[in-house]
Amino acid sequence: MDIELYQHAIEGGTTATCLIIRKNVLYVGCVGDSGAVAMIFEDDMRYGYTELTRDDRPDHKIETERILRAGLQISKRTSHTPAYVRSYDGTQFLNMSRALGDFRFKRDVYDPENQGITCVPLVAQPWRLVSAKASAHLVVSKFSFFLSSRREVYH
Repeated sequence: MDIELYQHAIEGGTTATCLIIRKNVLYVGCVGDSGAVAMIFEDDMRYGYTELTRDDRPDHKIETERILRAGLQISKRTSHTPAYVRSYDGTQFLNMSRALGDFRFKRDVYDPENQGITCVPLVAQPWRLVSAKASAHLVVSKFSFFLSSRREVYH
């Protein structure tokens, strides 16, 4: 996807969360700050929720290592602001570690594994729908990054 955006000189970037259900198993892939939560119901009563994704923040250890290895800088997280990645030219900041596009944070669009801000999605553990009586309502939101917790979606 990044290659197509690059070839068409698309400025900016975006996020994506993809859900696939196959044989009663849910697979979730995420790039950026779009998040997914499953609210679980049984007999029309809501009884829980499960976070299906985690935020792609630059201050997560595995993300930080890749970003720094690519030569980008990360600002320190404070109680009021998230950690940000500074673009190679120093003119832009991004508060996530994975995105489609955002080429000011990428040196080689043809080598996504070694980009500071990569387009490679995080794929969550498969989630099995086990009860015939249970159902799940999936909520995917670009704004999950700004919630203090995804539990807010549940309530």
